[in-house]
Amino acid sequence: MDILVDATLDDTNANLRAIHDELDNAKETMDSERDIWGQDDVREAMTEFVENWRVHREKMLKGIKSLGDKVDEGCQTWPEVDKQLTEILSPDGGGSA
Repeated sequence: MDILVDATLDDTNANLRAIHDELDNAKETMDSERDIWGQDDVREAMTEFVENWRVHREKMLKGIKSLGDKVDEGCQTWPEVDKQLTEILSPDGGGSA
């Protein structure tokens, strides 16, 4: 039975980067799309919403970065862990019960 960790970690890392980028660029996106909202009241409400989320975005960005760093570390260490587990668990490996 194979454990599919490598690809899952890579996918997770890519998804975290995409989420981080979207959150990081939310204000710039709002500024660049300001004209699509048309009516001033709607535009002001959307601007206020984006500004209110600034603190929350910053907190989420820190958490996502921290998690991404841990996933990166897992991506880097997994091949060696996988190799060691294969050696230990193989019938002719070093693992004796």
